[in-house]
Amino acid sequence: MVSLAIGCLAATAVSFCASYFLFRKLWFSRIEALERDLQSLSGTVCEMTEIQVHSFQKFSANLSEIEERLLDLSVPSQDSAAPLERRRRVLAMSGKGAPLEEIVKKAGVPRGEAELILNLQRCRGAAGKTGKNGEGKQYVQA
Repeated sequence: MVSLAIGCLAATAVSFCASYFLFRKLWFSRIEALERDLQSLSGTVCEMTEIQVHSFQKFSANLSEIEERLLDLSVPSQDSAAPLERRRRVLAMSGKGAPLEEIVKKAGVPRGEAELILNLQRCRGAAGKTGKNGEGKQYVQA
């Protein structure tokens, strides 16, 4: 009986050792595969980081140009009275009955600016006028 127990114990030990080495081999091969995947992911993350840094540098360069432009626009220029003078010319010519095209050519004002000036003037004049039901009259043409 003792020899049977020793035989079973030996068979169990051999089986355990075989299982241990089999699992160890599988475990190490899995660890090696995970290490390769990690190295691949690490390389991809590095590439993405370089792309993001490059994009940020381009954005930052454009941002500084925009900031400079905003500063240039915020400082009053030498001809700061020019917009008011153009407005006066447009309103004076309109008051004399000149058509929009003539105002644009003679005053040297872009068409959109001339239309805006005239529409704003019409709205200012209509501010006190009301139609039926107390609604304001709409003069602005799109």
